[in-house]
Amino acid sequence: MEKVKRKKKVIAAGILAVLLMLTVGFKMYAGTKGQTVTVSTEKAKVQQLKKLVYATGRIETKDKVRFYAKVAGVVEEVLVSPGDVVGPGKILLRMDDDELNRQVTEAEAGLAMAEASLAEEEMSIDSRLRLKKIALEEAERNYLRKKQLHDQGVISAQDMEEAQSSFAGLQLEYQQAKIEKDNLRSEKNSSTGARVIQAKTALAAAQEKLAAATVTSKSDGTVFTLPVEEGQFVSVGTPLLTAGDPDSLLVKAAVTEADSRDLIPGQMVTLQYGAGSHDEISGKLTQVAPVATSENTSRGTDITVDIEVEITAGGEVLRPGNTVDLSITTAQKEDALVVPYEAVINRENQDYLYVVIEGKAQERKVQKGISNDMVVEITSGLEEGEEVIVNPDDKVEDGLMVQVQQVKEND
Repeated sequence: MEKVKRKKKVIAAGILAVLLMLTVGFKMYAGTKGQTVTVSTEKAKVQQLKKLVYATGRIETKDKVRFYAKVAGVVEEVLVSPGDVVGPGKILLRMDDDELNRQVTEAEAGLAMAEASLAEEEMSIDSRLRLKKIALEEAERNYLRKKQLHDQGVISAQDMEEAQSSFAGLQLEYQQAKIEKDNLRSEKNSSTGARVIQAKTALAAAQEKLAAATVTSKSDGTVFTLPVEEGQFVSVGTPLLTAGDPDSLLVKAAVTEADSRDLIPGQMVTLQYGAGSHDEISGKLTQVAPVATSENTSRGTDITVDIEVEITAGGEVLRPGNTVDLSITTAQKEDALVVPYEAVINRENQDYLYVVIEGKAQERKVQKGISNDMVVEITSGLEEGEEVIVNPDDKVEDGLMVQVQQVKEND
């Protein structure tokens, strides 16, 4: 009997333990379902929205001219300084040209000798031509006379044919002499003519080098850089100076490979020069490089695309060499419905956000449009003025009770 009583007590205790666990579990479950999470929200708002690509570039002149040394030698005279305004024909600097003048003199002498040899040979051919012409005319007269006598039966056919053969031979010799004279000035058919042509080429090359020793401006502009000085020896290809029109400006910059996909020539650009500057400088994207460039850095390989921007207004404050920040407008809407970028989450390639309705989080599937660094356009699934949760954490789910900490107006 006592054993039965003890068994009943054990069973009763077990039942009480199970009931206690169920009670605690239910209370915990009910507490979880009833908990309230504090969230921050912002209202969906209709506003102008621009999608922007950012870059940093350097100011250059459109028509910048770089002058390089075309001959090796010593810089004898520098006639300008950076900032000087120059015009067409203005001499910028001179190289020491003593050796170049000597080379021109030698080339002129070589040409004179070659032409003298050519003239002498021409005189010799002309003399032979005159003699052959006289002999040819005499042979023609002789042939015509004997032909007449043959026709009258006075001489034999053999005598006439001999006169005809002599005339034909002299004709051939005369024609060959004329061809020889015509070929005399040809490089291909005459060694004397070839020497004249070679001498002329050598003189032209020497004169070109002499002219290159004087560096002259070909257009209006301003001297920007002058990296050489008087007395300095320079090799062929050494930069001598740069010049251009400081009022005709453009920006050269580079963007990331991803950003380059949105760029099209003609897009409008806003430029900022200097921190906190309020100068309104505008431009237009004029060129996007057809190929990307890569550079190995400590972070890995950077792939960028070069661009050019023409400055269209407000460039008076800029100078070649300045650094500017670019904001390129790649897309724009005047009445976009926007929410903060942090309000949208993506799960399995579907975009969602949470809207606060009567104190509860409501999950919405949405479609995105264009965006910038701050806000994103919502094209479906949301209405203007609805409150969306910003930066929803893992606790936020559909139907959760929420307490709004702050309601912001999206500017």
